[in-house]
Amino acid sequence: MTVENKKIMKRGLALIFIFLIIQNILLMIADIPTDANMGYDVYFIIQNSSRDIFYTIFLLALLPSLHLITYYDSFHNKHQELCILRIGNKKFYCHTLIKLFFFSFLFRLIIEVLFITNIHFFQSNIDFTNPVHTHPIFGEYAMKNLVIYILFASIGTGIFSCFWFSLNYFIKNKYIYRGIMVLWLFLSMTIFSSLYGILGIFLGQGDKALSLASSISPTSLLTPGVIYESYGFVNFAGGVVLYSIAAIVLIIITIRRKYQDG
Repeated sequence: MTVENKKIMKRGLALIFIFLIIQNILLMIADIPTDANMGYDVYFIIQNSSRDIFYTIFLLALLPSLHLITYYDSFHNKHQELCILRIGNKKFYCHTLIKLFFFSFLFRLIIEVLFITNIHFFQSNIDFTNPVHTHPIFGEYAMKNLVIYILFASIGTGIFSCFWFSLNYFIKNKYIYRGIMVLWLFLSMTIFSSLYGILGIFLGQGDKALSLASSISPTSLLTPGVIYESYGFVNFAGGVVLYSIAAIVLIIITIRRKYQDG
């Protein structure tokens, strides 16, 4: 394992450990049900940024500080320039994005599986077999919803991390880089609120088009479909397309500008 990969793994373990602490704090302070068989609702209440935005904010605050910052530092040092000269821009960016996606996916997957385990065994158990009455995001049953949600949230975190990486060339200040996505979260939700009001007039509340419009927010990738408690596939697909295109465009611009800069 390379020195860089060891650093990424260490930061990833720190990220997982810190999130375990955060999850338990949120479980203690949140106004959530604690009766038997309520674990499913407990999990999604904390995931839902329209009810409790802190979980999403912590994701956006900790991802760059403990994970993406390694790639940011690598991008802005001379060693990275030597790597590009040796293997070429396209190969370098493909390799970096694949590795970034993999580690981001893995970290989020572990975090959410541990969160489910924590809730099921220490808070309120989850009945994985019964139909659900709330948060039917990807189906009628708890197990299907949880498995698909965690998988999509992990994939979404990987894609969002790649989008965040694509901003490296344009953001020179570490502190701005660490906090810019928290600002974008609030800005995008404000933009969506305006779209929601306009589209709601013509389409009616809860329409799939409204769920698609909410894809502008990072929540479409980090907590797909949770705000609407339905139309998860639409919300997630919209976010994947939007942020993937944005990342590709920004990387193309970066490569062209680096050629121009010599």
